[in-house]
Amino acid sequence: MIARPLCLLVAFIVTLCPLPALAQGFAGMGTDADGFDVPERGYRFDFPTDHGPHPTYRIEWWYLTATLTGADGRDYGIQWTLFRSALRPETRTGWNSPQLWLGHAGLTTPDRRFVAARFARDGIGQAGVPTAPFRAFIDNWHMNGLDASGIDTLDLSASGPDFAYDLRLSADTPLVLLLLATGLQGRGRAPTARRPDASHRRSLA
Repeated sequence: MIARPLCLLVAFIVTLCPLPALAQGFAGMGTDADGFDVPERGYRFDFPTDHGPHPTYRIEWWYLTATLTGADGRDYGIQWTLFRSALRPETRTGWNSPQLWLGHAGLTTPDRRFVAARFARDGIGQAGVPTAPFRAFIDNWHMNGLDASGIDTLDLSASGPDFAYDLRLSADTPLVLLLLATGLQGRGRAPTARRPDASHRRSLA
């Protein structure tokens, strides 16, 4: 297949909803988020380390979308996401780990849509994001960096009951670093250092 626009987004984020007193992310909706780190202005990124997990943040994900043209001339869309969500801001080995993983993959054609999901617990080697070299994986799904310390070129694989893809994709632009928070886009309030709806995002296109 020939890849056209490619977007890779890696984010460590606190929450997706504008409820300042509630928890960070989907794993703890309606509960206290005390103890978890919050994205702040002035954070100094350190790559390739920051391509990997940040277990003291409540939720983060590694996300890739692309539009493709197949050898058959048809248009395809693909999506690959690996979520990490924490019950507590710590890591442990084995089944006692409070870090949880969810993989979601999809493929679309002009007239059909295919999706699949995978679930895993951290600490048992079933899912993770090591960075030397970069490798995001859950079960036999993977998004692997093909250069020693970066994510400019990726080998991507996922499958479901009625679809599969195995692709090599390259970015055309440099890494873009963003600090985002609810209120930045005309909602009438500026983000503060400890706002629970801020996020750091790194993006390639």
